[in-house]
Amino acid sequence: MFAIAVDEESGQSTYDGVPLIDLDDDPDDLAQMFHFLWKPPLAEPEFGALCSCIRISTKYLMDNVLNWCLGRLRATIPYESKHFQTSQAHYQNHPDHAAQVIALARKCDLPQYLPPAFYFLATEESGCAIPVSGPYAFSAEDVRRVHLGKRAIQKCWWDFIKRYDDMGLKNMRNSSYEWETASPVIIQVRTSVLEAGAQDPIKYWTSKKSSSTKSSFDFKKEYAALCEKYGKKLFNDLPFIFDLDRKIKDLPQPARREVSQSA
Repeated sequence: MFAIAVDEESGQSTYDGVPLIDLDDDPDDLAQMFHFLWKPPLAEPEFGALCSCIRISTKYLMDNVLNWCLGRLRATIPYESKHFQTSQAHYQNHPDHAAQVIALARKCDLPQYLPPAFYFLATEESGCAIPVSGPYAFSAEDVRRVHLGKRAIQKCWWDFIKRYDDMGLKNMRNSSYEWETASPVIIQVRTSVLEAGAQDPIKYWTSKKSSSTKSSFDFKKEYAALCEKYGKKLFNDLPFIFDLDRKIKDLPQPARREVSQSA
């Protein structure tokens, strides 16, 4: 760590005959890293401390520390499509973490964490999770990403509703569904669908996919397949919807650089 921090060309200062190393890192990040090295956590680390250790270990090629921290980050906010709701649930409980993760992903080359964080900010009802001040304050470009992403997500939802209409609903015994023009039942069904999915389409599609596949009704199986199709498409399109740098689809962790000397 200290060998990497030295600029050999500019020489090295000393203090009382001891080499003096100038570190330009955030003092809180360094404190969290030194605390980690002195007393590694036995349980789940605090989220801010985890992010601090990832930043420092990435910069100074401390691969053992970094791999452990990335494993904990992935378990807390997984980026894979099959665990998408786990990360969204975390952000629901800790809205301020989304902006932290976006900053961390950009600084430490972890682009796979960007789409779930931006999706949460675009679908979060209050709109208060977008930071306008502080160390993680969004730029105008990122605010634009969130708002344009929200519009694109809603368009995907209305495309689904049109496909839902085109399928129609079959009369099914032991079911409240009926397909009749201006039927009060279908109006109720349509209203519940619109309200449930308009804010967070992927959450709606995931829940309907899991519940509908348990039914023996042919329509519900078709509906489950439709939900799965639209959920996967929206997830895969998130990097483009938010105008991110490159396509990201369940990427593995980025390969670590070769370490020329021990950290």
